[in-house]
Amino acid sequence: MGKRDASDEAYVVDLCDQVLGETALAQHKFDWLLGDTGASGQRAKLPVDAYWPGHQLVVEYRILRHAAQHAVSAGRLDELLQDGGYLQHADLHTLADALRYAHSEQARLNAAVYRASWSIHHPLPPAARRQLLALDAARFRNTRLQAELPGDTDWQVRWATGSQVSTALVRALTGHTGEVRAVAVTEMDGRPHAITGGDDGVWVWDLTTGTQTHELTGHTGEVEAVAMAELDARPHAITGGDDGVRVWDLTTGTCLTTFHCPASVTALAVTAAATVVVSFGREVAVLDLAPLKGRLR
Repeated sequence: MGKRDASDEAYVVDLCDQVLGETALAQHKFDWLLGDTGASGQRAKLPVDAYWPGHQLVVEYRILRHAAQHAVSAGRLDELLQDGGYLQHADLHTLADALRYAHSEQARLNAAVYRASWSIHHPLPPAARRQLLALDAARFRNTRLQAELPGDTDWQVRWATGSQVSTALVRALTGHTGEVRAVAVTEMDGRPHAITGGDDGVWVWDLTTGTQTHELTGHTGEVEAVAMAELDARPHAITGGDDGVRVWDLTTGTCLTTFHCPASVTALAVTAAATVVVSFGREVAVLDLAPLKGRLR
């Protein structure tokens, strides 16, 4: 392990010590954790990077990205979120999933700062993440987090406008490469999902994790409208664009039928009885999805 890795490991282990309220046993060995049989015919005990006996917790450095999950389990996430150094080094997806468990006012504010530019943190090194966090902290007038962030010899953020920030932001859904023109929401398997349409097609998102679950492929042009319907107790998306209206089974991600329009679809809506109202050009059409019922299983 190189010097940089060793330094990072010590930093995160020390941080876990603070969160758990217990000092880890470094390079601890268990009787049952054995390596392969050697030339002597013996199997040597293998060490683990850190072991907290009071919590019965073992961590190897390469999986320390789960520090936020451990903090949630220990009821100590609020403390972890107040460590600026951790925020710049944290695993992005693991921490984003844990932010909803923030309780204190300062922890929730720090969580809002972290979410603000989360979508562009991914390719950046920790130093660049720190600069973004400092900028967002200034935008939110979060002076306490600014003070917690490690120093930068090049520059420090003193002040920034904050007119476009909000603590209501939960997560950014990243992946579309063009404009997003339409959004609808539904529930699948007891979890909220979003369906987004735009220049590059139609995508389905799990709003609990912020991850893409399906890409609905078939439209050959821009998608301008998205709506939801329930057919045979299953969620379906109705999408409209340059090449007409399509009906998608969200359970399987397949297109069930297509209605071709003489002009690009600009808007659509669906009634509880599965009637679709579609506008295209200067015309409006009413489509009945009822014939599809009973044919979906």
